Amino acid sequence: MTNNYEEASSSSEIICLNCQSEEATLWCKKCDTSYCSVCFELAHSQPIWKTHAAIPIDDKPVVLVSCYEHPDEKLKFWCNECSTLVCRDCVIVNHQGHTCTIINDIAQEKANE
Repeated sequence: MTNNYEEASSSSEIICLNCQSEEATLWCKKCDTSYCSVCFELAHSQPIWKTHAAIPIDDKPVVLVSCYEHPDEKLKFWCNECSTLVCRDCVIVNHQGHTCTIINDIAQEKANE
């Protein structure tokens, strides 16, 4: 199953989607893109882009993706055994007996590290 979510590296570092080499530190809501500070300035140097505002990448809102098998359900859980995002229905039907964690809890743990 393919999930449409941004994967982070094992160090939880988000890479700039423009240069794809530097750590992203900013997020542009209008572009819906994560940038390093240099690429944000380059990409938004023209007057037409000056209305775009950057926020710190850590303040980027989390967008939950719908489940492929259960489109009315959001992917809110992480199955530790299968290493995949799952919805509530998947937890009950396909991952019964597996240890599943609410992704908000995982995000909070990472933020506290």
